Amino acid sequence: MSQTPYTMSSLTPLTQLWLAQWQEAGAPAARLQLQWLKTMDQIIESEAAFMLACLDANLRINECLLDPDRLAGKNPLNDCYQDIMNDVTEASLARLNKVSELSHDFRQQLWEEL
Repeated sequence: MSQTPYTMSSLTPLTQLWLAQWQEAGAPAARLQLQWLKTMDQIIESEAAFMLACLDANLRINECLLDPDRLAGKNPLNDCYQDIMNDVTEASLARLNKVSELSHDFRQQLWEEL
């Protein structure tokens, strides 16, 4: 048994009115969900950037540990470690700033949608 799809012209005026109201009622929820998804996308992007910074720091530490010239120096790992930790600290602060901005932007977008 196949069902034929309903078209707007085949519906009664009362059904058309109900259908229009029903579709409009779902629109705010859909817009809120879209804003939430956009914010989640930005959070994931920010977290990925931080993870890349951590990966880069890990690779640089390994390079320092495997460099025989650096290990033979007076402060073998101190300078390398300090540089890497400065970069990780900057990435962490950038991550925290992005999270606080996203929280504010998300609240503002929610109020605009409401």
